[in-house]
Amino acid sequence: MQRSGMRGCLNRLIQTRMPVRIPAYFVFIGLLLAGLIVFNLKNMTVMKDGVVISFKTLCTLTGDALRSKGIVPSDQDYVSSRPDERLKKNNTIYIKTAVPIQIEYDGRTAVFHTWRDRVREALQDSGIGYTDSDRLEGALAADPVVRGMQVKVIRVQKNILTDTEPIHKSIRFVNNYLLGKGIENMLAPGEDGLNEKTWAVLLEDGKEKSRVLISEKVLKEPREMVIERGAANTGFTNRGESFRYSEVYDMNATCYTLAYEECGKYPGDPGYGITASGIPARRGIVAVNPAAIPYGTRLYIETADGSGYPDYGYAVAGDTGHLGTSQIDLFVDEQREAFIWGIRPVRVYILLP
Repeated sequence: MQRSGMRGCLNRLIQTRMPVRIPAYFVFIGLLLAGLIVFNLKNMTVMKDGVVISFKTLCTLTGDALRSKGIVPSDQDYVSSRPDERLKKNNTIYIKTAVPIQIEYDGRTAVFHTWRDRVREALQDSGIGYTDSDRLEGALAADPVVRGMQVKVIRVQKNILTDTEPIHKSIRFVNNYLLGKGIENMLAPGEDGLNEKTWAVLLEDGKEKSRVLISEKVLKEPREMVIERGAANTGFTNRGESFRYSEVYDMNATCYTLAYEECGKYPGDPGYGITASGIPARRGIVAVNPAAIPYGTRLYIETADGSGYPDYGYAVAGDTGHLGTSQIDLFVDEQREAFIWGIRPVRVYILLP
């Protein structure tokens, strides 16, 4: 009876749904914990290589927050916040992943990892001593960095160099017709001069690429060397006597006399027997074209027709006529001799004093 009465009492109690009373301090603690959790939640925005990752975290340090999302940057990557930096309520972190590039420089090749956007910045970070004066192959300095790209750095130097070179002395020869051919004497030794040149020299990897002359000046003028040399030739008369001469001409020779038919004058007429140069006509005086052989020139006239006819011999240019530069007229005493001579080829030697 008693047990059934208790059961009925319980049933009535359940049916009436009596509220369960929870102590107030448990409610307070729960609300406090929830508030603390909400208060300590940090808003995270991670910009990784242009991709946005947003999340909330209870971590207090940057590194822990990133690891909680499986983001573990390498030492070469760029991270805008240090791993031990404390987080704020709202945080934005930038991450750029480093990519490998191959750089050839100074005779060696190495692979560097860089997070930089441009080739110039990557090279400056690489520690190879890149400057804007260097020349690149494989990319331009302003090109974007691409994974696996290959860049060759060529060291460029611009130097100003000065050197000197000799100005070789000139040589002047002076003919001495008193000396036989083959004889030479130095009259003045002369001296080389000195010239200074300034160059703009372009070097690439230590090798000269180009050289441009900027200026030059003469430091010392050269002095000429003067050498006298024998100009006399030696000829021989048909009697075996030697003579010295400077030049020889091949000419055609005729003969003339003082006959009226040839000179147009008789003995006693004014100017009879006087040559164009004013000297008396006689054997050894010959008529020439003064433009070719000046008056007063001493000559030796050699027969050149191979007939064995005797040479006319020594003569002086002292008369003229209607003669070409390759003609000569020889004075003889008799018309008969002139007739026998006729016209003959001769060699005319210009004798030296």
